[in-house]
Amino acid sequence: MLASRIVWRVVARQASPKVRTINKSALITLSRSFADLRAAESHDLPSGSSSQASRYVDPVTTTSVLSNGLSVSTETIPGMSTSTVGLFIDAGSRADQDYASGAAHFLEHLSFKGTKSRSQNDLELQVENLGANLNAYTSREQTAFTARAFDHDLPKMVEIIADITQNSKLEVSAVNREKDVILREMEEVNKDIVELIFDQLHAVAFSNQSLGNTILGPEDHIRDMSRDHLSDFITKNYTADRMCLVGAGSVKHDALVKLAEQYFASLPISSNPIPLGGQSRPPTTFSGAEVRIRDDTMPTINFAIAVEGVGWRSPDYWPMLVMSSIFGNWDRGLGASPLLSSKLSHIISSNNLANSYMSFSTSYSDTGLWGIYMVSENLMNIDDLVHFTLREWTRMSLSPTTTEVERAKSQTKAALLLGLDGTSLIADDIGRQMVTTGKRQTPKEIERYIDQVTTEEIKRVAQKYLWDKDGTPSSEVRARAGEQPASARRLRAARRQASLEHEETDSSWTEMFFRPGRKTVDRWLSSFWKRQFILVLLPCLIVWIWVAIPFPVSDPYSDDSFPDIPSRPKRPKLGGENGTIEDGRDIDQIYPMDVNFYFFLFWYYSMYLAVALIFITNLFSLYRLNWWPKALGGRISYALSWGITLLIGLAAHHLDLLNLRRRWRSRDPSNDSDWERKTFWVVLSFAAMLLPAIACFSKLKRDKRHTYRNGVTTVSETVRKPVLVDPTTHLAGRGYMGVLMAVQLLAQISLYILAGKVRSRALLFLYKLFFQLVYHVFYRNLFARLRSPSQFATVQLLSSALVVGVFPLQMTRLWHRLLQIVVGYPNSWEDHVDNIATTFYLRGLAQNITMVGFLGWLSILHFGPNSRGFGSLSRRGDAKKRTEIYPFFRFSPTPEDPYTFHLTFTASSIVWGSELISSFVARRVMAFAFNVDVSEIGMDEMREYPELVPACGESINVTPARLPE
Repeated sequence: MLASRIVWRVVARQASPKVRTINKSALITLSRSFADLRAAESHDLPSGSSSQASRYVDPVTTTSVLSNGLSVSTETIPGMSTSTVGLFIDAGSRADQDYASGAAHFLEHLSFKGTKSRSQNDLELQVENLGANLNAYTSREQTAFTARAFDHDLPKMVEIIADITQNSKLEVSAVNREKDVILREMEEVNKDIVELIFDQLHAVAFSNQSLGNTILGPEDHIRDMSRDHLSDFITKNYTADRMCLVGAGSVKHDALVKLAEQYFASLPISSNPIPLGGQSRPPTTFSGAEVRIRDDTMPTINFAIAVEGVGWRSPDYWPMLVMSSIFGNWDRGLGASPLLSSKLSHIISSNNLANSYMSFSTSYSDTGLWGIYMVSENLMNIDDLVHFTLREWTRMSLSPTTTEVERAKSQTKAALLLGLDGTSLIADDIGRQMVTTGKRQTPKEIERYIDQVTTEEIKRVAQKYLWDKDGTPSSEVRARAGEQPASARRLRAARRQASLEHEETDSSWTEMFFRPGRKTVDRWLSSFWKRQFILVLLPCLIVWIWVAIPFPVSDPYSDDSFPDIPSRPKRPKLGGENGTIEDGRDIDQIYPMDVNFYFFLFWYYSMYLAVALIFITNLFSLYRLNWWPKALGGRISYALSWGITLLIGLAAHHLDLLNLRRRWRSRDPSNDSDWERKTFWVVLSFAAMLLPAIACFSKLKRDKRHTYRNGVTTVSETVRKPVLVDPTTHLAGRGYMGVLMAVQLLAQISLYILAGKVRSRALLFLYKLFFQLVYHVFYRNLFARLRSPSQFATVQLLSSALVVGVFPLQMTRLWHRLLQIVVGYPNSWEDHVDNIATTFYLRGLAQNITMVGFLGWLSILHFGPNSRGFGSLSRRGDAKKRTEIYPFFRFSPTPEDPYTFHLTFTASSIVWGSELISSFVARRVMAFAFNVDVSEIGMDEMREYPELVPACGESINVTPARLPE
């Protein structure tokens, strides 16, 4: 199985400008020019063909060690008139203290701000007058100060480097000014998608360790950085035995040694000096995990997958480097990209799975990262992209070919040689090797090491680092959500292939509806016009057909015969005192009520459960929001949930199970004896909505895991392109707006049908209640969990502001008049105010119910099934495997995950509190401006369900809710 120690770094959608520092030692970009030359000479590369006489002069690196432990290394290049000299220090961001992370990089900045003998202006002027180039950089393990100048100016540049590293003033004012500079630099780094991914990749791979820290350090550490922190860092790390002075070009070794003795002899030595390259560090622990950053404004998904790599001194360093070259780099923009040698590039190119990818092998003194970085705009097939990538990784453990290994060896050698083109690159290579290994490997030695890599070596390191044969629980890959062993992944691949073949052969509309595959959804949502047809034109067509069907009319307040459609059955005029029907009704009087009852069952249980549970949940599953696990079974589960509720409703209607038929309703609403009957229907409706959640939770509890896969970031592809590009979209996310628009559209269509055509106040009331519950459950709490905290806060502020402003605005006579003009609104202004007040009341009711449930389940899952240590004892007394029942609401304590339990609970509580406050303010505004008591109207409406009560003609109060006098 693929090794457990795998790191995911997923970032969705962002643009970026500049790379600050990715480890210089990592062979991120491997040139193919040398391989192309060899391929042109021979298409068949036998094993060992690259072992041949070197066609270049092997340079000589000379090293000396001063009495204080300072190493001096040079490489003389004949015929050069310029030289590069640099001081390399074995102290990068990894040497930072926990309380002052970022000190190494901070010192790099302050080194150029002036010394005891030079001001900043003097330093810049002297370097410019020499025509030289003075530079510095900080990596995770080294800090380097380099200068390139003419050979006769070399002594001056050595003196300047010695001055800025030993005599920096570190003025408090300069420290404070530089904080703002570094914070601005941090902003630029965070805009760089590659830098952001690799920083977070290190953070999650080496969590809570110095190697996992960013080079710049966290913002609070930068703001709190002081002169004492910097001085302490210099005292501990800027010692002679941890430094190497390097020269490359027309430099003479003896001359550089004399300059080193002149300017660096006063450097202190460590209390316990260790030869350069032999420093011992605390053991580094690699942890496999996953981190996501969601940004719905980005058109692509950018992610990296990595396993634990090897250190510089590891004997597996060269095989791992060659194995990385086997995958190489690929970019769709390259003209010959389909013709590249990598098998993975062929698969990705032919299936249009990605825009580009880049393999990498990054090494440090004792550990490393080995993996691949990918960019793709094909968000529908990210799981296929990852599957084929991991499949190729697995193939390295089983059957790497001789041809691809030999080709990768040639490419690796070419990349290394091209990386030594110039004195600056040579000096950097010497310095890095000296501080990490204590010696310099010449290009000829490197070529020999690479030539020794064989196909068997590739298989051995792949099995060691990519494949775990012992099959322990730790040998699981933490995929996008949930954990799957490699064997399960291979089985999943076979099932996916079978499902794709099935989809190609069986494309009936039933299969497309009940089990839509990715290709089906992609085909139906692949263009702007198709999306408009499905989301706009098709619902309008359904409304038009619906209007043409003569549904029964049940208006308890009128005997209007609706002459526009004479065929419609109507309710007979209600007789008796106060509009009640006396005993002895004939069947013709009961018929319209029964018809409306069956319509209610059809509309709510057929339409709601069928559409919501089949279409919406399949859509969520396709877009990686498995609210309803596929493993529950498709049509059987849907039909069962819906059928059980239908049977209960029919039995209650015809058998009068509650024995309430003889009860009468008094004229006083507080004495409503039919309240029990109406409560039964409300409870039954809520039970129907709970069935899917109960079934889902039971499945999750049985499996002990969630089938949720492949990234919540892809939820923004619900409508694959921007549905509405406006400020709200950028605020809330494209996916959120797309789903919200579709739901609101369906809601308005349903309200139009119930209010305008069926004309049932009871059905309209219950539908509003259902819709508000569904909206709050799925689109407030769910997306509050998925959005970033900043988007969450902004959307909540807008929501609260709209509650205070929109509902009172809708009650105005101007709004009512506009509705009459635009859509022919038939209701009077008094009834219109009643409707708005009822909607507002139901919104508050649904909001409180859902927030109590959400916060309750959030706490129960966090402190119960999802908590660490959750489990029980077996019969033998052994602790069972402790697992999480619902990982979607698992909250990692790492700082990389912005959604901790406390943040989510606090944010949700703020939602509830904000809504309660805004609702209270809106109620006061409505009471002041329109003399409307929302609670009184809402409760009065709650008692008016004549059409949902079986044989309701026995007791009907026809007095509708009105505005208070």
